[in-house]
Amino acid sequence: MKKLKLILAVAFVVILCCALLIGCTPSKPSDYMKKWSDSEHKSVTSAVTTDGVKEEVSEGKYEDWQYGGRTTIETTFIKSGDMLMQKTIVITNKKDKNGKDAKTDDIKPTFARIYQINKEGKYNVYTYSLVWEKESATSEEIVQKGQWTAYQDTKENVENSIEYKFVNAVFEEGKEDIEKFITTFDETYTKEKGAYVSQADKDGHKIYLKTKSGELISEEKDSEGKVVLTKRYDLNEKITISSGANEALNKFLQTKDGKITKIEDKKDEKIYYITVEDKEYKVNSKVTGYEKLADSKVDDIVSVRVKPGFLGMGTSISDIFELK
Repeated sequence: MKKLKLILAVAFVVILCCALLIGCTPSKPSDYMKKWSDSEHKSVTSAVTTDGVKEEVSEGKYEDWQYGGRTTIETTFIKSGDMLMQKTIVITNKKDKNGKDAKTDDIKPTFARIYQINKEGKYNVYTYSLVWEKESATSEEIVQKGQWTAYQDTKENVENSIEYKFVNAVFEEGKEDIEKFITTFDETYTKEKGAYVSQADKDGHKIYLKTKSGELISEEKDSEGKVVLTKRYDLNEKITISSGANEALNKFLQTKDGKITKIEDKKDEKIYYITVEDKEYKVNSKVTGYEKLADSKVDDIVSVRVKPGFLGMGTSISDIFELK
């Protein structure tokens, strides 16, 4: 009996805490946006839906899905402490030959970029994009895959880049607009059927605002009531660096320029001797990208990845990237 009471007591505390957390999300949009503006962990997502589905069937070649459907492009900006992120997801729903919508949407991440300050005060910049490449090492079929790349640069260089300024502006330069929204909210919006509705603009468009599951949802509707733009604001977004992004950064940090000092013919292959930072390495056909050395000669400069061995013991060239 005592054990049952203890379990019930713990369950009550959990339920109470959840209720308090939910209660902390303001229901009035102006109060929500004040909290959103002050939060260190937040995001805003814009979603635009259009009729039709266009597919990239090969690199740079697009075709319309013959039976139609709809496409939604979601662009999200996230601020989590001193980290920033931009990402794009394309959501499609194809109709079949009978004009029926698919039961489930196809969701495809197409782009992401993360800015992360490291312990040395430099930026780690990670980028995700779609590329066309062989399905596997043993297949000739070219397919579209998601790929992470990364680089590291000074704080000054990154923060002066157009790409960084664009993402940062969403949170920094938008503060004045949020402040104006908060101070003029009561005179601009009225409550109608569970939503707050703005006055119509010159084109007859209205903004509908409501909070749901911790988010503030904004829908812009035209004069006929059709949604033309959706925005979602969230107070609890976090940025996660995936294993693929971390591997891409390691790849960048381990990439060096080497000089080909000697080439030997051995059995059915060539052995290349490459010197990187005064250390000589032997490269054979087991090294990834070996085929890129086919037309090289002594004294050529080649970009390689020098990777530490197991438990950091020794180093070896694990990838050949390009001849310079």
